[in-house]
Amino acid sequence: MDPVTATLAGAFIGAVPVAAALIYKLGRDASTPIIRKGSSIKNLHHNYEVLDRELQKLLALATDIDHGRVNNQEIKNTSTYKLWITRVWEIQAEVEALVNEYERIKEKFRREINVIAKGKLSKKMVNKLQEIRQHIEEGKFLIANL
Repeated sequence: MDPVTATLAGAFIGAVPVAAALIYKLGRDASTPIIRKGSSIKNLHHNYEVLDRELQKLLALATDIDHGRVNNQEIKNTSTYKLWITRVWEIQAEVEALVNEYERIKEKFRREINVIAKGKLSKKMVNKLQEIRQHIEEGKFLIANL
């Protein structure tokens, strides 16, 4: 073998482990979101149930404040309360949109499987659930401090 061919062969052989490591890393990184989505997809129905339950808690808190069941009647006259209650109704509408999407996807999945749609919906539900829980805490803070 001539020296040029030997040098090229050596460089190629030296590059193979680097290329293999790069391909492995790319494959591993590409599959990670699918694995995470898999756990979200399995929890879609659970996320739906928890989201509905937490929305009911938020609406109950809003109703209690609105109907004067808390000690401080002046809460309803504050701009903070008005912003908070407006956001409650917006959250309720957003959750209803997610529930409608859930029902549509649930029906569609009887005919075909769309993993991406289920994963995205499940993630939206989890995000909305966190927002609802934060809003409940803000409502409790209003009651305690106004």
